[in-house]
Amino acid sequence: MSLALVATIMCLAGLLLPFTGLLVVHGHAQALSDQAALASADVLSGITVGVPCTVALSLVEPIQKSEWTCLTVADDAYVSGTVTYGPVSFEVRSRAGPPQD
Repeated sequence: MSLALVATIMCLAGLLLPFTGLLVVHGHAQALSDQAALASADVLSGITVGVPCTVALSLVEPIQKSEWTCLTVADDAYVSGTVTYGPVSFEVRSRAGPPQD
């Protein structure tokens, strides 16, 4: 009985483990997207120097198997990316700038 229970738990853990990796990768990609949008907004507001989207895309460059875009509209910076983890692709989006009305 206990051997069957241990085997069942091991099978469930083996099935759920890839999904936990997906959650971790998604969280890291979203945090990086947020950081890139904030860096771009800092350039737009004059806090730092540089080209807004160049600064943003240089931050997200290290992620392999991903495509990123950056767009600035007035004082807002928008960064989005499609990240692939195994057979799954997901999109993350971030906006930074002054508060919206």
